[in-house]
Amino acid sequence: MTLSPGLYKWSTPVLIPTRVTLDAKGNILCKTAIAMQTGAALDGRALAQTAVTLQMNDITQPAN
Repeated sequence: MTLSPGLYKWSTPVLIPTRVTLDAKGNILCKTAIAMQTGAALDGRALAQTAVTLQMNDITQPAN
């Protein structure tokens, strides 16, 4: 699944499986929890009020 640039809202925790692409890179903001499954990668930032759970993930911080 590929998500195009934009604002996405969830009322539940966010689970990122291994095959999700965030087109145009970006940040994930969540009020509750963000969980990335083993092998998932992110070019951006994951910020949550409660918890961000990583399991052997590649995270690349975007240039300022």
